[in-house]
Amino acid sequence: MTLKIFHLRTFTVIDVNDNERLARQEVIVTLEIDSFHEEFEEDFCAVEQLTVMTIEESSFQTLEALTDQIGRRVAEYFLYPLIQKTPELRDLDCGWPTIKIQLSKPTAVVFAEAPTVETLIDSKQYVRDSKISVQSAHHKPPFPISGRLEDWIKKIKKGAEN
Repeated sequence: MTLKIFHLRTFTVIDVNDNERLARQEVIVTLEIDSFHEEFEEDFCAVEQLTVMTIEESSFQTLEALTDQIGRRVAEYFLYPLIQKTPELRDLDCGWPTIKIQLSKPTAVVFAEAPTVETLIDSKQYVRDSKISVQSAHHKPPFPISGRLEDWIKKIKKGAEN
């Protein structure tokens, strides 16, 4: 099964030029999680919230950097905790989900519909490369989350240090 959140619209500060960093710009994201396990179905609203909050709280200069951040957070704070709860998926040799993220900035180029960046992320590779922190293994953001996602992440990391 594939989970696809298609053309989710939100706003963030994103660009290299100082004048374009003065106001939030529209960003359109399409997120696909392939090999999405049936047991995770009820959590699609949580991944939407995680994606939107990651975008809205960010201030990257490029779509590529923002795409990487979204992928890392979806893998670390959504997929990894769910996989840890599902014994048959914990094995690194099994088929872990692939994350495909497409980000568009429709107001960036006058004569184009929207410049777009697309990234394909192997969530298993994040684990192998140790990009996923140990403290996130059993922590998934609550849905709905109150406050900022960044504050929740800091709280989890601080708790792991103690």
